[in-house]
Amino acid sequence: MATEWGGQGIGEDPIKAPSYPGKELCERLSGREGHWSGKGQVNVEFRPNDVLPLKDDTQVEYKGTYGRVCRSILTVGEETIVVARKEMRLSNVPEEKVNREVKILQRLRHRHLVTFIGSFKARGFASILLYPFATCDLEKLLEELDSAQYHEQKDTVSNLLAELGWIPTTTKAAQWKPGDIFPNLRRICGCVCSALLYLHQHRIRHKDIKPSNVLVGKDGVYITDFNISKAFENDRSSRTMGPYAGTKIYSAPECVYGTHSYPTDVYSLGLIFMEIYTYILGRPRSEMEEYTRSDLSLSKDSQIRHAALRVLWVRVIFDGAGRGDFGMSGGMQELILRMISENQDARPDAFEVLSALWVHSPSGDFFCNECRKHRSWVGYKGLENRYKLLYKRYEESLKEKASLEKRLEQAREEMKGGQSGSTPLPQSSERSPSQISVLRGPKAGPTVTRNKSGQRLDLDSLSYARHVLLATLEMVAST
Repeated sequence: MATEWGGQGIGEDPIKAPSYPGKELCERLSGREGHWSGKGQVNVEFRPNDVLPLKDDTQVEYKGTYGRVCRSILTVGEETIVVARKEMRLSNVPEEKVNREVKILQRLRHRHLVTFIGSFKARGFASILLYPFATCDLEKLLEELDSAQYHEQKDTVSNLLAELGWIPTTTKAAQWKPGDIFPNLRRICGCVCSALLYLHQHRIRHKDIKPSNVLVGKDGVYITDFNISKAFENDRSSRTMGPYAGTKIYSAPECVYGTHSYPTDVYSLGLIFMEIYTYILGRPRSEMEEYTRSDLSLSKDSQIRHAALRVLWVRVIFDGAGRGDFGMSGGMQELILRMISENQDARPDAFEVLSALWVHSPSGDFFCNECRKHRSWVGYKGLENRYKLLYKRYEESLKEKASLEKRLEQAREEMKGGQSGSTPLPQSSERSPSQISVLRGPKAGPTVTRNKSGQRLDLDSLSYARHVLLATLEMVAST
């Protein structure tokens, strides 16, 4: 699984990956004394009489579970910046929860994730500033598209699509057709998946992947809302037990019993794919909601069985698609069915989903231009490039080991050459702990893997050998 490899180098070109929204803005603010606020970047405290360098647009705001998100104008010197301000009342949200979200956001730098600008506390509220402020979220977009298609309310969505740049601003409501925007919808699938892979590689589970947490703007799509996300030190600790805090209608069956891990995010992503293809394949959203609605008052076993209706709906929309052959390939149907499998061990990980989308469309129809730059880092080529990176690191470790062994041999020769005036090795009681450790012999090291030529192939063993050699050199130098 890709998450076990950590870092970059699988699914992302390590050289091209650092591009992210607001990169130049962040660099400018980092070089400014006091960052965005004049008082620092994180957990800035404003007193009741302080003037905030922000002006909220209350006409453009959204209510969430833990507070509100609004469009805000940030003034930094002579520059004005449009940001999203997430505001939470501290009496309702523990400060520890806010700080955990900030800590996670500070780690994230990806083209399809929102970028952290800063955070502050004022007048009993905690606020997080994010970039960019998008035009809408995916849930609103799909609802508006459905209204235009089945309720003849095309004017509103036409303005929205023009603002997104999906149709020309001169196009009248009656002139565009659903097929005109299919390519844009398909790109959302691949771009969101690339962001999810990035999160999982950095050992972060989002835990609330859903259409309303996917922002859509003119320049791309972005995953947002990390208030219940969780970061892990290693992959072995990533599967957890406990009450599920995410949105239940987008949660995986195992969440009913309080078990969740990386496959839980993949399941939720599969439901997003299902909703996008419900529109692409010409089925009403209301029919999907009626067909797949879960009764949360049912017993846990009944809720799990109810999840099977989602699987059945995917079969219904693909088998009975009435809109050309767009998305009719069994490959997409099979992929979504695997993603929403009741068995979490049968689900593909984010790297497999990303690779499958490239297989389904080698021309990159599921990805934006920026994502296409990373084509050679997914699928077989991605694994091959990852192997090359690891082998290069392995060879560098071999060279360092050989250099250390040479230095050790030189130190031994120097000791032999100056026997007459040399100081004898200190007795055991006079030796430092590191000297005693080396002279007693190291503890058993990790299992050594070798190739046919007898060369070591595991980086852990090389690292262990390097540690022993450095300790020995330290002991020799001190005598």
